[in-house]
Amino acid sequence: MVALGLFIAGSLLMQHSLGPRIWRGLPLLAVLAYALALWFTWRLARGISRSGRL
Repeated sequence: MVALGLFIAGSLLMQHSLGPRIWRGLPLLAVLAYALALWFTWRLARGISRSGRL
């Protein structure tokens, strides 16, 4: 749920271009939200695969 919320928040920030800009005009907060969401998603997928319940 947290990762999904971060994906949505990053998308809204990207759409409205809020906050400071980095490389090629990308909003910094949107990039951070996407990066954190991807990290949470990767950790969740890795934990599920290691548990052997899939």
